[in-house]
Amino acid sequence: MNSKKEYEVKIRRFEKKIKELEKKLENSKSKNTDYSQEQKYLKQRIKELIASRKRWKVKLQSKQEEIKLLQAKIVRWGKAKGHHYPTQLVGLCILLRIIGGCSYGGICRILGILNGYMGLGLPKLPCANTIQNWVSKMGLFRMQQGAISLQGKQVSLIIDESIRLGQEKLLLILSIPFEKMKNTALSFQDVEVVYMKGAVSWTGQKIKQVLEELQLSHGFEIKSIVSDEDSKLLKACRLAGIVHVPDISHAVATCLRKVFEKTEEFICFKNLISSYASKGVNQTLSYLCPPKQRTKARFMNLSKVVKWANNMLERTGNLNKVEKEFFKDLSGQADFLGELKRCIAVAKHICLPLKLKGLTKQTIKQAQEQIISLNVVDGYLGEFLKHLQVYLARYQIVIFNGVAVSIHVSSEIIESMFSKYKSKANNYALTGLTSLNLELPIYGTSIEKIPQQMTEALESISIANLNKWKKDNSTESQLVKRQKFFKKGK
Repeated sequence: MNSKKEYEVKIRRFEKKIKELEKKLENSKSKNTDYSQEQKYLKQRIKELIASRKRWKVKLQSKQEEIKLLQAKIVRWGKAKGHHYPTQLVGLCILLRIIGGCSYGGICRILGILNGYMGLGLPKLPCANTIQNWVSKMGLFRMQQGAISLQGKQVSLIIDESIRLGQEKLLLILSIPFEKMKNTALSFQDVEVVYMKGAVSWTGQKIKQVLEELQLSHGFEIKSIVSDEDSKLLKACRLAGIVHVPDISHAVATCLRKVFEKTEEFICFKNLISSYASKGVNQTLSYLCPPKQRTKARFMNLSKVVKWANNMLERTGNLNKVEKEFFKDLSGQADFLGELKRCIAVAKHICLPLKLKGLTKQTIKQAQEQIISLNVVDGYLGEFLKHLQVYLARYQIVIFNGVAVSIHVSSEIIESMFSKYKSKANNYALTGLTSLNLELPIYGTSIEKIPQQMTEALESISIANLNKWKKDNSTESQLVKRQKFFKKGK
């Protein structure tokens, strides 16, 4: 049997062990409390993460749908439906033609340089005919969009007729808002090409029918027509009952023609200038030759020749012996040049406000007061002012016929449009109206709008549409007839 001492030792050992176990239990309880709190936090966190995951899942689905839409747009913008080349390339070609003024062959060469030098990675480059089709599609699309934008509006039309297109005469009609809103000359962005058609001849009755068809098809109201005083246009206005406003630049040219055309002094001056232009071409003094003048529009550009002649007279001391001998007869025209210069300066001073501010009671009154203040009744200037007053009276009648707003009185923009086109178009004499003319409606399109409208234009306008437009708006091409006649094998 164990002694009492041994029991006491065992008891102390067990008590010590019990204390250790109790301490361990306390530690376990403390840890368990911490774990419970952590578990509670983690459970709450799991719930939050599950809810967050659901929210992110919804966002992900929304973003995936948005990405799909954007990818579809990128694909659409990358290439127009039914077209091989990227739309960026198409837009570049159109801008090089319209803004850069490059020929279609020149654009092909530029693309070749860019592809080789800058590594565009284009396996195949578009030909000139393809680029021309792109430009034509954009032009026809712009004409159609212009028709939509003008519905229900009051407009003025600027009309002109070109005889450049082979046997055809091109009737071009631009639309502008009836009320002049800006105190500046018209720009390409201010006009819309609403009609363009070639015919062997135009009559007042035919043009009147065109005006009626335009009002029906475009849904606008024609309040006035601004043009030169061509008899066919005047007759069309009378038949259609539309107010005709004479172009102020043509009016001034007409006044100058009536005053000077048949005078001996002007005939002598005109012949002298012509001799300088023809005889001085192949000489060392060709750099001094006068500017070229179109015979038909001589009085429209008379200021350039007058300016040249005055500069030559002022710089006579700078000429060498040969040059002085060549231009010696010009000094005899000094007095007549002074009369011409004075008429042109007065015309510019009187008519410039009409061009910039438009036709109003105030601008007409200002012009009439300026003529009265000059107090000139005799001589070339007096006769010129009498003719000019006739036009001011016609303008006054337009204003007194119930026009209460400022209206346009200048058609120079259509001349500028023709000039820009002619500087780039083929000058072959037999060429008639072609799809090349469809670049005219794009001249007023800004650089920003061309890329925006390009894809829609390419997809909505087909080659069949271009061929139909050409067939409906031109006569039989003399160039095509020539090519068929001299075709090989026949």
